[in-house]
Amino acid sequence: MLILTLLLLSATPAPVEPSVVKAREAFAAAQKLYQQARYADAAAKFEEAYAIRPHPTIQYNIGRCLEQLGDLPRAMRSYRDYLRLMPDAPDKDAVNAAVASLERKLQDKGVQQVLVYADPANATISIDGKVLGLSPSSIELPPGNHRVNVTAPGHEEMQRSFVLSAQRSIELSFSLKSTSPVVAATDKPVAPVFTPNEFPPPPPPLVSATSTPTPRKPRLFTWLASGVALAAAGTSVGLYAAANGEVVQLRTMERPGAEQQRYIDRAESLQTGSTVAAAVAGGAAVTALVLFFVEGT
Repeated sequence: MLILTLLLLSATPAPVEPSVVKAREAFAAAQKLYQQARYADAAAKFEEAYAIRPHPTIQYNIGRCLEQLGDLPRAMRSYRDYLRLMPDAPDKDAVNAAVASLERKLQDKGVQQVLVYADPANATISIDGKVLGLSPSSIELPPGNHRVNVTAPGHEEMQRSFVLSAQRSIELSFSLKSTSPVVAATDKPVAPVFTPNEFPPPPPPLVSATSTPTPRKPRLFTWLASGVALAAAGTSVGLYAAANGEVVQLRTMERPGAEQQRYIDRAESLQTGSTVAAAVAGGAAVTALVLFFVEGT
């Protein structure tokens, strides 16, 4: 499913950091595991590569593995981290579509994801009084009103109330104000710079691969048996009504005779036909019920 090939080193020999080589080896091993449908092992190898050399593309591939494993919250977290680290990703629309697909699945479970980022990175995130951990943190909550608190040593605490939609996840960002003396600009952390194409770009996500409903088998014989049951039932009712008509005619005759006997014979014949039709209707109905469950599997 993943068709990712590591780029060859430049034709001009150049020293390569050992960490880069190790990350690429782990990435290549993860690719092979994914192709073998060993998604848990592949995710672990991708995470190993990311820990050695963080790169947005690796985060995306982790999301693909987690989605295949059915871990929807963590898969969404990885997809959103990928887009946050690479806001101009060439497949941005496709990945957003994958996120929307996961949001619909979470909605079916009655929850949505809340993802919180904070600066500084050692900020502690709490939602509705529950400590989630350091930034970034995520949690799945039922729709409605919630409250987030963000604290960090040497910084002012921030609080915010928010309303979580039933249809969409939410991403919150905080930048805490320092209560310590202002540090020099040279001491500020430098934003990570990703080497273009260091890892191959991911293929478009299979947005509908895990959500396409399995088509139901047509219940042809069920409907055929049902039709026979309805037809036989209708015939039984019609014959019964005709037999009653013959009995009514019989009662209006003043004297017995050949004509009266003909009415008697006809009524008995119609009653017998009605009974047989009713039996056929009952048998067909039972058959239709059995076929309903047999053809539905």
